[in-house]
Amino acid sequence: MADVVVYDLARLDSGIAAGDLLRLARRTPVVGFVRADLGHLEATARLFGVRRVVSDDVTVDLFLVALERAVLQGPSAKDPRVLNDRELDVLRHIGAGLSNRQIADALILSINTVKTYVRGAYRKIGVTSRTQAITWCIQHGLIPPPAEGPRQPPSGADHSHPSRDPS
Repeated sequence: MADVVVYDLARLDSGIAAGDLLRLARRTPVVGFVRADLGHLEATARLFGVRRVVSDDVTVDLFLVALERAVLQGPSAKDPRVLNDRELDVLRHIGAGLSNRQIADALILSINTVKTYVRGAYRKIGVTSRTQAITWCIQHGLIPPPAEGPRQPPSGADHSHPSRDPS
């Protein structure tokens, strides 16, 4: 078995072999190779388990670093570095309490695209619910923990106690 596989992501753009990539990525670290004009394939490739993506203008040294990191990364998907930028954005918005519709509006994405990013992020970080995702985000520093201490009453609310008449 190979230590790492380099996969031409142009095959995904043509709809060829997506299932093959998924099966391959379950067994072997995969580095996706993409032409600069096909950069939109990175998010899709990561959903199929590609660990690193390099473009056709990468230097030899950086290409070797990408190969090495893909191998060293190991099978664990709980590291925030395995998430792409959009998945991190979506998780931050989930952590802020936004619904999928609100996230779609904020990031100017379709609701189905947001759902795809949510599923991919959940799979990569090993969670199955929004509550678990928020906890993961706090543990990994993506969002701050909730403020500690007593809750303050809403501003403008009068919670004073009536004074007793001393007579």
